[in-house]
Amino acid sequence: MTKTIKAFSNISSKHFSVLLLLFFLSGTAGLILQVVWMYRLGLIFGNAAYATAATLAAFFLGLAIGGWFLGNASSRFKRPLSAYGFMEIGIALTALLLIPGIEFYEAHYASLVTFTNGKQSLLTILKFSFSIVLLLFPTVLMGGTFPVLAQFIGKEKRQLANRGTVLYAVNTLGASIGALLAGFFLLSKYGVNTTYYFTIVLVASIGFLAIVMDRLFINNKETPVIKKDNKVSKTIIKLDGITYLELKILAFSSGLLALSTETIWTKMFAQVLQNSIYSFSAILVVFLFALGIGGLLSHILVKISNNSKYVLLILLLLGAISVGLSPYVFNTLTNGLGYLAPSASWHAYLSAVFKLSFLVVFFPTVIFGAVFPFLLKTSPFLNQAPGKFVGKLVLFNSIGSTIGPIIVGFILLDAIGIWTTIKVIAVLY
Repeated sequence: MTKTIKAFSNISSKHFSVLLLLFFLSGTAGLILQVVWMYRLGLIFGNAAYATAATLAAFFLGLAIGGWFLGNASSRFKRPLSAYGFMEIGIALTALLLIPGIEFYEAHYASLVTFTNGKQSLLTILKFSFSIVLLLFPTVLMGGTFPVLAQFIGKEKRQLANRGTVLYAVNTLGASIGALLAGFFLLSKYGVNTTYYFTIVLVASIGFLAIVMDRLFINNKETPVIKKDNKVSKTIIKLDGITYLELKILAFSSGLLALSTETIWTKMFAQVLQNSIYSFSAILVVFLFALGIGGLLSHILVKISNNSKYVLLILLLLGAISVGLSPYVFNTLTNGLGYLAPSASWHAYLSAVFKLSFLVVFFPTVIFGAVFPFLLKTSPFLNQAPGKFVGKLVLFNSIGSTIGPIIVGFILLDAIGIWTTIKVIAVLY
């Protein structure tokens, strides 16, 4: 087994609390940006479904690339926290490219129509490709933030699971707040442009504060030296027989199944909700909030569990049971798929939507939301730098999160319907 030079904790509890706040705000800002991107791309496509697909494709593709590339590079960063700060500033600057990009598109739209001879399918493909390229720069940087911070907090690798699960949780909880603010307050009160510029300033401020904190308060002198040993570099040595391949499968499938389930639930809820963007925003808020709570659950499990493989088995079985039961819970609560609060006031209707979402979505999402961050517990037994290890987890998880909704949304729902598809997901769990 390869030996490493042990590093002392490079960040105090007080400074770690500040870092948690910054990463919480980063999650909030990231989700607000994503909502604005969907709105602005909707004006390009003239179709909300295409805009959503393009935004999500760019988002998860960027997360995958950023997790892999920046995760690999993070082990060479002398000051990972400063690197994280510069990445946040980079997100802000590259997000600004959306504005001249859309202006460029509008100025050359007529030429684009001429080039495609008015063929709608080809025009849609070009719009899709343009949108992904436009959003790829900020999303790649977003994908690298967690691996780079993992490299920073995981200089003592056994700290990674303890602190990394909390970082993941607060970032996801921040995303749920971002969905709530964007969907129910900021866009309607301040408009798209003001909301967008405010969020960009917030992201840049997060980066600036991270750099200041790193330069003034953080000790970066001692770093672990990891010698590569090909015999063990792809094998987990102590984690109850889980292999490196199984670890990647778990990371991939946790993203695939979680986002597949969200896609099915959204379709399921559409049968009883009024046709309103606020209804689906409420479901997204609850889903993200539950994932964040799942991260906190994984933090607790990391501390108290000795048999990690047994914990993962229990989580997956509970996920299977709770997902499989969700249609029956939903059918009971809606009195056989009746419209939700059809004669209620607007506020009463939204309250009913949130209540139904919590009762149906919250518990199963907390359970399977704990799987991905719990995998951080394997880091001390793998001969890889913390940032590289987390980057690979992000890579496989993001690929799964991209593929799942595509298979479910475009194939399974049409082929076998909602209820059978949900049973398939439960069986896969």
